[in-house]
Amino acid sequence: MLSDSAVLARSSVNHLPLDTANHAYGSRSSRVAEFVLSPNTELIFTGIGRIAQQLGVQFALSEAEIKMSAHLLDADGSWSHQLNKNYAVRYGDGAATVNLYGSLMSDAQQRRGAFSLDAITILSGPVTSVPEPSTYAMLLAGTFMLGAVARRRKAAGARAA
Repeated sequence: MLSDSAVLARSSVNHLPLDTANHAYGSRSSRVAEFVLSPNTELIFTGIGRIAQQLGVQFALSEAEIKMSAHLLDADGSWSHQLNKNYAVRYGDGAATVNLYGSLMSDAQQRRGAFSLDAITILSGPVTSVPEPSTYAMLLAGTFMLGAVARRRKAAGARAA
């Protein structure tokens, strides 16, 4: 029996105001293993975990997904005997305990194989642009310049009268 540690993917946004610009936030974590399978052997894969999505605001796209896949190489070097399982929570709050099962079986020859476990999260939605500090500095400098010009014109008008 072979056991491995967990994978974790998490995306978070603290503030999502509405505007016309779309931004996407994502995270992916993977665990990959290679193995050699003896002739006439079945390898059983079991993935048990929890997948959850907790949204404070509505996103255009939100997804939390876990994927499990495994492949064996044929004698000619191409991937065959594929196993692909996945489970996803999309477009809203939700949680589930996930049990992913699958197996690969070798033929009369020894076969090389690979296994991967992926956890993926994606958030996408409209976000307002945040001005850079230099933009605020230029705005303040421009405001002071306009104030100085207005004050100078007012002082020149008072002297002329």
